[in-house]
Amino acid sequence: MEMKKYEMVKDENGLSRIVALRDFGNVKKGDIGGRIYNEWNLSHDGNCWIEYNATVRDNAMVFENAVVKGYAFVVSDSKVFGNAVVEGNSIITGMAIVRSNAMVSGNAIIEENAVVWGNSNVFEIAKVRGNACVSGHARVHGSANISDKALVWGSANVYDNATVHDYACVSGFAKVHGSADISEKALVCGNAEVEGNATVRGRVIIEGVAKVYDNAVVEGNVSISDYARVHGDANVRDNAKVYGDTIVRGNSVIRDNAKVRDEAIVRGKAKVFGDSIVEDSATVEGNAVVRGNAIVRDYAKVRGYSRVEGYSILEGKAIIDGYARVICGVHTNKVQYIQGPDYTATVDGEYININNTSVIPDEWPALIDEWDIPITQKEEYKNIVLFLKNTYMV
Repeated sequence: MEMKKYEMVKDENGLSRIVALRDFGNVKKGDIGGRIYNEWNLSHDGNCWIEYNATVRDNAMVFENAVVKGYAFVVSDSKVFGNAVVEGNSIITGMAIVRSNAMVSGNAIIEENAVVWGNSNVFEIAKVRGNACVSGHARVHGSANISDKALVWGSANVYDNATVHDYACVSGFAKVHGSADISEKALVCGNAEVEGNATVRGRVIIEGVAKVYDNAVVEGNVSISDYARVHGDANVRDNAKVYGDTIVRGNSVIRDNAKVRDEAIVRGKAKVFGDSIVEDSATVEGNAVVRGNAIVRDYAKVRGYSRVEGYSILEGKAIIDGYARVICGVHTNKVQYIQGPDYTATVDGEYININNTSVIPDEWPALIDEWDIPITQKEEYKNIVLFLKNTYMV
């Protein structure tokens, strides 16, 4: 049986300093190491070692080929093993595990039931706690906080003041930084990036080369992929999908089952929801709304306070603005409308839309006669219908 590799020399505070009894690894006989509480703190097998200023105490264990150095503390019931290195002023506590080829340095803290393994690197003043896991070639640094049952792996990079928690996962070559918050089973993967004050939560998937930043909020079952950009104070939620080279920004909202794709742009305070689609190089901006099963495509523009609803389609170089509203028909040119003090009358394909009711022009007089309004006002509405019909629909 091979002789013990170190002896314990009483030191202060109930701890003992270790002195090497033989050569092993990078340690030479007579080298003075760090402080331990009991022999279980440092195995006599393998090349594991605790350097002069480091401390391992309580029920903590260092074994195999692990090294603890600098002013590091390994305490409580934690374990450091494999080829792991713990250095600097870092602290390993609770029932935390650092193993394989992992490195923990700087002022990093690994605590509770956290596991750091693989070739991962946790440094600066980062914290990994709860049941969180950092593995692969992942890097966690700055003031980043990984907690609960979050997972950071692959070649992911989490730093600055970023937070990853509640079963969230950051993988691949993804980056999460700034003050970004990733939670509730969200997945950031591929080459995606989340930064600034962005919030990603729920069963969201951010992948490809997509980027979410500024104060954007992405939540629910959303998918953001390809080269899509979501930023400003934008909100994407529910089952919405944003992909391609799309840009969603400003205070815009994408929700329900809406899809924004290709090179489309949604900005300002625009809203896209329902089962609607905005695609190609279309733009939705201002306070405009696209909803229902509407489709906006090609180079079409929806702006102002306009609304594209129902099964309407805007395509080609169509433009709808002001307070115009369409709910059916295919539109390829500028949508014509008349704005009154208490109404908006819009040419809606083969129909005329007044206050979100679209019927063919010849049916409007009878419908207007049923309204409980003064006769003079009825005549005004009928004249508007006639004007729109004769001017834009003949």
